[in-house]
Amino acid sequence: MKKITKLLILMFLATSLSVIASCGKDDDGGDDSENLTIVSVSPADGATDVASGTEISVTFNQPIKYSALNGKVTINGESVSFSKNDNKLVISGVNIQRGKTYNVVVSAGTITGYDKDISWTFSGVKLPEGKISTTCVNSSNANVQKVYQFLYDNYGKKIISGTMANVSVEQKEFELVKAATGKSPVFQTIDYIHFQYSWGKDYYTNISKFKTHWDNGGLIGASWHMMVPETESDVATEKNWQYENFDANAALTDGTWQNEFFKKMISECAERLKLFKNENIVVFWRPLHEAAGNNGNYNQYGWFWWGKYGAETYKKLWKYMFDYFKAEGLDNLIWVWNSQYSQKTPVDNDWYPGDEYVDIIATDIYNSSTEDCKGIFELLSENWPNKMVTLGENGSIPNISEVFGAGGKFSYFMPWYTDKLSNLDNSDHANTAWWTDAANCENVIFLEDMKGW
Repeated sequence: MKKITKLLILMFLATSLSVIASCGKDDDGGDDSENLTIVSVSPADGATDVASGTEISVTFNQPIKYSALNGKVTINGESVSFSKNDNKLVISGVNIQRGKTYNVVVSAGTITGYDKDISWTFSGVKLPEGKISTTCVNSSNANVQKVYQFLYDNYGKKIISGTMANVSVEQKEFELVKAATGKSPVFQTIDYIHFQYSWGKDYYTNISKFKTHWDNGGLIGASWHMMVPETESDVATEKNWQYENFDANAALTDGTWQNEFFKKMISECAERLKLFKNENIVVFWRPLHEAAGNNGNYNQYGWFWWGKYGAETYKKLWKYMFDYFKAEGLDNLIWVWNSQYSQKTPVDNDWYPGDEYVDIIATDIYNSSTEDCKGIFELLSENWPNKMVTLGENGSIPNISEVFGAGGKFSYFMPWYTDKLSNLDNSDHANTAWWTDAANCENVIFLEDMKGW
């Protein structure tokens, strides 16, 4: 009897321990799994042309748990963050780059109940083939092709100087650079930020100074902070116009007030650009800039309204403008698309409208080191080897001689303006010392080096 009792007790204890073990909890409270199998991996093993923003994950046949302490996931040998979502292990913080191959390894034991390594490979969107294009989208315009050829001939050898107007068309910094260094920048760049205001319409109608600059061999650039009303009631007031909040999808939908306002803006902007067209002046046109400005978070799109609704909507806006301007006969434009890459953000390949809509790749760099500037140039050049890369605008960066000499061989540069600047020494981004360095650098082209067009 004692033996039987002892046997029963041992059987009870064994059963209890088995139950406890089978109900054991891991770090996140999940249950142990039986017969755990992989349903799929994403992207698929061996996949090519994988777009940035694609989810990287492993899907199992049932809900999973993982060891937060002992688990490990690597991509190309470097540890990455991961989490679970029901029956899926999701990898985060990886920016898929064009032309790059990725080897993913989920180490054995990371998923409780799965004691084998899980590994697969995929690669990003293929890089374009061939050398930098020798023609541009408006190459049928002889002046445009001539200007483009000038940039092409100097690309990688010299960098072209430029300044930005103070908000509208004032060229104060252009004049201050000339006074301080004895040399004038090649580019005069304007911002169409105020042309649609009733009080700002006259800012952009007199282009005589730009015509003189062009005749002297200078180049003209134009950007556009597209100011919009946040609500329909703000349309007439103008006082609440801004460039953050506006429904970009509605702007592309016939019958909406946003669409009516958007079309009106595009039409009025075309009329301003025709002033240059009528004088046979080429304009480096950089609209809808910094669209993906999301600080690396692809769940939070850009700070400007044209980027807040994602890449597909953004590209439709770009193509709408391109097609409209083409129909209006504006073949005097060199189209500059502004990537928003920095050392902390991914390459925004998904936002690129396409080679047939873009001539030059620009980037905006602020408060970055020489090594950062070089790295950004190299990465953009690698991703768009058939396009020239330039500085659409720059804030405080090291001397341009140092940046160019280190390998940041941008086509041209253009420091952003300082509001109400009267002394170049007080510039926020490019003071007298900075411009003096540029003026003394044999690789920097100034207006005095140019011939008339």
